[in-house]
Amino acid sequence: MKKKNAALRIIYQLTFYFALAFIWLSVFQTGLFPADILPSPIRVFEWIYHSLGDLSFWYGILCSMGRIILGYTIAFVLGVSVGIVMSQNRFLDLTLGPFIVSLQTVPNICWVPLLTLWFGASNLAIVVNVILGSFLAIA
Repeated sequence: MKKKNAALRIIYQLTFYFALAFIWLSVFQTGLFPADILPSPIRVFEWIYHSLGDLSFWYGILCSMGRIILGYTIAFVLGVSVGIVMSQNRFLDLTLGPFIVSLQTVPNICWVPLLTLWFGASNLAIVVNVILGSFLAIA
């Protein structure tokens, strides 16, 4: 019975993704959006295939992982430090604690426009966004 359920689940998932690709292709063919806004799925898959071959895909993954690791490392060090200090100091716990909790409710995506204004479209803006997203939870 489990094999039947697993096979059915795979069929459902494949059907969903083929339908999604068909809808994407159909919307592309209507011409509602320019090709630089909504490229065809075929062109996207061709780009992925070629970028895997010339290593640009893996270079992009490596750059992104570097930013994430740097941001999480900084957030971890700062978050643990602030958390320890707050746990030892009642005044900071009562004042800084609620402030950190209130900032946690702001979704990460809301920081993107401000960080882009402050730091430009740069690696620093991305790293700071990772720091903000994880520091608050760690602290």
